[in-house]
Amino acid sequence: MIRLIGRTSHANTTPDMSMATLDEGAALLDAVLESARAEIAVADESGVIIATNSAFRRHFFRDGDPTGMRLDQLVAQTDQQPMLDMLHLLAGALHGSTELSMFSRETFLDTDRWYEVTAASLGDHPGAVLRAHDVTELVHASQNGSHSRTQDVLTGVLTEQGLRDALRQEMVRALTTRCVVMLDIDQFSVIRQTLGYEAADETVRQVALSLQRHVPQGGHLARMMGDEFCITFEPQSVLDVDQVSSALRDAVRQPMTIRGRSVRITASVGITMTDPDANLDLAMQHAELAMQEAGKRGGNRCVVYAPELAEPQEGMMRLWNALRSALQFRQMEVWFQPVVSLATDRPVAAEALCRWHHPQFGDIAPGVFIPIAERNSEILNIGSFVHGRSAEVMNVLRSSRTTSLGNFQISVNASPNELAWPEFAKNMLARIKANDALPEWFALEVTEKALQQRDPNVMVNLQIIRDAGVTISLDDFGTGYSSLERLRDLPVDRVKIDRTFVATLMENERTERLIAAIITLADELGIDTVAEGVETSEQAAKLRSLGCKSAQGFLFAPAVPDSELVAVLRDLSTASARRPW
Repeated sequence: MIRLIGRTSHANTTPDMSMATLDEGAALLDAVLESARAEIAVADESGVIIATNSAFRRHFFRDGDPTGMRLDQLVAQTDQQPMLDMLHLLAGALHGSTELSMFSRETFLDTDRWYEVTAASLGDHPGAVLRAHDVTELVHASQNGSHSRTQDVLTGVLTEQGLRDALRQEMVRALTTRCVVMLDIDQFSVIRQTLGYEAADETVRQVALSLQRHVPQGGHLARMMGDEFCITFEPQSVLDVDQVSSALRDAVRQPMTIRGRSVRITASVGITMTDPDANLDLAMQHAELAMQEAGKRGGNRCVVYAPELAEPQEGMMRLWNALRSALQFRQMEVWFQPVVSLATDRPVAAEALCRWHHPQFGDIAPGVFIPIAERNSEILNIGSFVHGRSAEVMNVLRSSRTTSLGNFQISVNASPNELAWPEFAKNMLARIKANDALPEWFALEVTEKALQQRDPNVMVNLQIIRDAGVTISLDDFGTGYSSLERLRDLPVDRVKIDRTFVATLMENERTERLIAAIITLADELGIDTVAEGVETSEQAAKLRSLGCKSAQGFLFAPAVPDSELVAVLRDLSTASARRPW
């Protein structure tokens, strides 16, 4: 999927143009960029990256996301070639009408990679597009005098193009059923990261040699990309398919010696059967879906394609496309769930929660759309929307004569991807200031996973926000990576005890001891504690006796729209004196 931001003009949109039509257009744009055999980035007239495809992000940003950043910002943050070359070329294309091109070389761990780079303006439309083709194999082959577009230089087996050419010729000559097998090395990235790129290449070469010995007579073996292989053959029976797929997996499992070290690997395998007149691209896609499913189940297994494997992908695609229009068409709202003091039973905070109602799909849970948003820049747009809306609501609350807020705060959530964005802290504080609000009126909830990231931007952003006066709250404590001992080292002001512990508090003595330990250590460190998911008065009373400062849950109030928040907070304040515990 591409990452895309920018200003979309609807001046020519007809009144009867449906959202489905817009979604189809967005999906078509996705498909065009993702199907290109190049790394692509697009910049608008002001030099802001507005679109990239996954190949560009994977190869030049290690799956990071430059979308939304200016070219001069990217130049200031990198000293890597060929990234600098590409950024300067793209900047040149923004100010000229001719196409610019160059070759660039990147050296990493004594390994060279070559890129053919072109940049051109978008003609009548402001902006420019950059395309980068990895031509390393062509360069090496020309140096060795032995290049063929149908033969993989690294392994000597067929390339994807070579496989397609061979199968097309066979389809003309014979009407036979074929088995298509896709195979991917499990945890290949671990080998690359721990042993280096040369060792990774050697692993791929040895896997190819092992697989070749088990390809049936008349079959084909091709390296598709990276550590992914495709095997096709004409099976004689269902038993033949099982035997071949098992043999291929066993071949990969054989121990290998890579740069003096013994390495044992496994593979995820996907299989599909094709009719004589079947679409080759569709067959490969089905086999790849089955292979991905094998990986999701833990790897080192074989999965046969079934139609239901494609259903989640199609549903995910529809939601992905719809998500990009959700804010534009005002389908999203921010609801708020109050947090009360267990000492006074009065409301002391509210957590901002994003809600999405789609006219076709209905209410879509945050647990569904947030992970999708985190895979592209939409999570940044959603975060900015929540920050701005929360600041607006906070001003409404403070101007209301029906509520006495004191140190009342609104807490907003931040995903790991948001915190890794270099501009996150600046953007959040700007949203607060633009709404005449103060940083100390807000808390930022982060997960343990976010704090485990090695990206330096995470800690820089947290420090900037904390220094400005925003409270840092550690969400879902106890379910992630942090231990009680690590709590001493985490840059947090508040800990939220996860609802899974609260749910078993009254039945499990061990849970009670764990919660008591969290509260005691937090008190020693000057950290506030909030219990999530409180549903009974017994749970509230027990948490109060353990020293927990605050709580939220259905016992007090569910999440409500901002239009109802003032009334709910007033009711909680009024009822606090009448509570029986």
